[in-house]
Formats: sequence, C-alpha cells, structure tokens
Amino acid sequence: MREQDVERIRQMFRPGTQIVLQEMAGEPQMPPGLRGNVRFVDDIGQVHMRWENGSRLALHPFEDTFQVQEKVTDRDPAAKDGMEMTREKEEKEVPER
Repeated sequence: MREQDVERIRQMFRPGTQIVLQEMAGEPQMPPGLRGNVRFVDDIGQVHMRWENGSRLALHPFEDTFQVQEKVTDRDPAAKDGMEMTREKEEKEVPER
C-alpha cells in the first residue's frame, strides 16, 4: 500500500474512533455487531483495535466490513494539554475497494 493511502486511512481512523463490526474476513470468533475502539493504524494500513470481547485483532479496511459509530476529529483547542479530541456521531459504511 502506498504511503499516501496509509496516511489517508490514519486520518479516517484516529485513535478512539468507535467501530461496529459487520464482518471480519476469516475470523468467526468476531461476531457482527461487536464494538471496538481504534488504537492506531500501522505502516501497512491495518487498523488496530481494542474490541469489547477483549480481542486486539486489526481491521483490514478493504477486506472487512464495519461502520464508524463515533469518529474522532480534530484536537480541541480548549483542552489544557491540547491532547483532548472532539467527537462527532457518524453512521456511514466504509466503501469497499
């Protein structure tokens, strides 16, 4: 995957973004409706997660299907340390490749 594609994925899936899984390819222990939060995006574009069932399996944005429930956007300028993020509700499907 090209570096610019990975950066685009990082912008779409910031740490803390809430995801609802629809299907994870080849992982039957990951049921539809499972919720999780983005931890980080690695250098090959996998979205590393913290799932409510304790799993840490990564999403593959162009293989797995899921919905973004709450997306982390820009830094809140009013935050003391500048690290607090604001959130916006979003319920759209990630397009397939």
